Amino acid sequence: MQSQFPLTVRKRRLFDDGAQGVAPWRYMASLRVAEPERAVLEMLWGVPQHQTLEEATHLVEILFGLRATLMQPLLESCRNIKAVRLFLNLAKQASHPIMEDLDMTRITGSAAPYVRRHATATIRT
Repeated sequence: MQSQFPLTVRKRRLFDDGAQGVAPWRYMASLRVAEPERAVLEMLWGVPQHQTLEEATHLVEILFGLRATLMQPLLESCRNIKAVRLFLNLAKQASHPIMEDLDMTRITGSAAPYVRRHATATIRT
Protein backbone atom coordinates (compact mmCIF):
# COMPACT_ATOMS: atom_id res chain seq x y z
CA MET A 1 0.00 0.00 0.00
CA GLN A 2 2.85 2.41 0.74
CA SER A 3 4.02 2.13 -2.87
CA GLN A 4 0.68 3.63 -3.98
CA PHE A 5 0.47 6.19 -1.16
CA PRO A 6 3.90 7.22 0.07
CA LEU A 7 3.85 8.53 3.62
CA THR A 8 6.13 9.87 6.29
CA VAL A 9 5.52 9.23 9.96
CA ARG A 10 6.53 11.96 12.39
CA LYS A 11 6.01 11.39 16.08
CA ARG A 12 5.16 14.50 18.04
CA ARG A 13 2.90 14.82 21.04
CA LEU A 14 0.85 17.87 20.06
CA PHE A 15 -2.20 17.23 22.22
CA ASP A 16 -2.81 16.34 25.84
CA ASP A 17 -4.97 13.40 24.74
CA GLY A 18 -3.31 11.37 21.98
CA ALA A 19 -6.65 9.90 20.88
CA GLN A 20 -8.39 13.26 20.55
CA GLY A 21 -9.47 13.91 16.97
CA VAL A 22 -8.51 10.40 15.79
CA ALA A 23 -11.00 7.95 14.26
CA PRO A 24 -10.95 4.58 12.49
CA TRP A 25 -10.32 4.80 8.76
CA ARG A 26 -13.50 3.96 6.85
CA TYR A 27 -11.75 1.42 4.59
CA MET A 28 -9.80 -0.36 7.33
CA ALA A 29 -11.24 0.00 10.83
CA SER A 30 -8.05 -1.23 12.51
CA LEU A 31 -6.18 1.79 11.12
CA ARG A 32 -6.74 5.01 13.03
CA VAL A 33 -6.30 8.34 11.24
CA ALA A 34 -6.54 12.00 12.16
CA GLU A 35 -9.82 13.81 11.58
CA PRO A 36 -9.45 16.91 9.32
CA GLU A 37 -9.49 19.24 12.36
CA ARG A 38 -6.55 17.45 13.97
CA ALA A 39 -4.77 16.90 10.66
CA VAL A 40 -4.69 20.63 9.89
CA LEU A 41 -3.02 21.37 13.25
CA GLU A 42 -0.53 18.54 12.69
CA MET A 43 0.25 19.96 9.25
CA LEU A 44 0.68 23.49 10.63
CA TRP A 45 3.13 22.14 13.21
CA GLY A 46 5.39 21.23 10.26
CA VAL A 47 5.55 24.73 8.77
CA PRO A 48 8.16 25.64 7.43
CA GLN A 49 10.30 22.50 7.96
CA HIS A 50 7.98 20.04 6.17
CA GLN A 51 5.34 22.29 4.60
CA THR A 52 5.69 25.76 3.12
CA LEU A 53 3.58 28.58 4.50
CA GLU A 54 2.07 29.05 1.04
CA GLU A 55 0.96 25.39 0.87
CA ALA A 56 -0.42 25.60 4.40
CA THR A 57 -2.34 28.78 3.54
CA HIS A 58 -3.93 27.15 0.50
CA LEU A 59 -4.91 24.06 2.50
CA VAL A 60 -6.49 26.08 5.29
CA GLU A 61 -8.37 28.20 2.73
CA ILE A 62 -10.22 25.16 1.34
CA LEU A 63 -11.12 23.56 4.68
CA PHE A 64 -14.57 25.10 5.08
CA GLY A 65 -16.08 21.90 6.49
CA LEU A 66 -14.24 22.01 9.81
CA ARG A 67 -16.41 21.29 12.87
CA ALA A 68 -16.18 23.75 15.75
CA THR A 69 -17.26 21.01 18.18
CA LEU A 70 -14.01 19.16 17.45
CA MET A 71 -11.77 22.13 16.60
CA GLN A 72 -12.46 23.93 19.89
CA PRO A 73 -11.10 21.21 22.20
CA LEU A 74 -8.20 20.52 19.84
CA LEU A 75 -7.14 24.17 19.85
CA GLU A 76 -7.49 24.30 23.64
CA SER A 77 -5.32 21.23 24.19
CA CYS A 78 -2.75 21.81 21.41
CA ARG A 79 0.73 22.10 22.93
CA ASN A 80 2.22 23.86 19.91
CA ILE A 81 1.62 27.61 19.98
CA LYS A 82 2.79 28.03 16.39
CA ALA A 83 0.13 25.62 15.09
CA VAL A 84 -2.61 27.39 17.09
CA ARG A 85 -1.50 30.87 15.96
CA LEU A 86 -1.18 29.82 12.34
CA PHE A 87 -4.59 28.19 12.30
CA LEU A 88 -6.33 31.15 13.92
CA ASN A 89 -4.65 33.68 11.66
CA LEU A 90 -5.05 31.70 8.42
CA ALA A 91 -8.68 30.86 9.21
CA LYS A 92 -9.35 34.53 9.97
CA GLN A 93 -7.70 35.61 6.70
CA ALA A 94 -9.83 33.08 4.80
CA SER A 95 -12.99 34.30 6.58
CA HIS A 96 -13.75 30.79 7.76
CA PRO A 97 -17.24 30.42 9.23
CA ILE A 98 -15.74 28.32 12.04
CA MET A 99 -14.18 31.47 13.50
CA GLU A 100 -17.65 32.67 14.52
CA ASP A 101 -18.27 29.41 16.42
CA LEU A 102 -14.98 29.24 18.33
CA ASP A 103 -14.81 30.57 21.88
CA MET A 104 -11.55 32.51 21.70
CA THR A 105 -11.52 33.21 25.44
CA ARG A 106 -11.08 29.49 26.08
CA ILE A 107 -8.32 29.20 23.46
CA THR A 108 -6.30 32.39 23.94
CA GLY A 109 -7.66 33.92 27.12
CA SER A 110 -9.31 36.79 25.23
CA ALA A 111 -11.16 37.48 22.00
CA ALA A 112 -7.88 38.12 20.12
CA PRO A 113 -6.22 35.35 18.07
CA TYR A 114 -2.70 36.22 19.28
CA VAL A 115 -1.42 33.78 21.86
CA ARG A 116 1.65 32.83 23.85
CA ARG A 117 2.44 30.25 26.56
CA HIS A 118 2.96 31.13 30.18
CA ALA A 119 4.87 29.06 32.73
CA THR A 120 1.54 27.68 33.93
CA ALA A 121 1.06 26.15 30.44
CA THR A 122 -2.08 28.21 29.81
CA ILE A 123 -2.53 30.29 26.72
CA ARG A 124 -3.06 34.02 27.26
CA THR A 125 -2.88 37.13 25.12
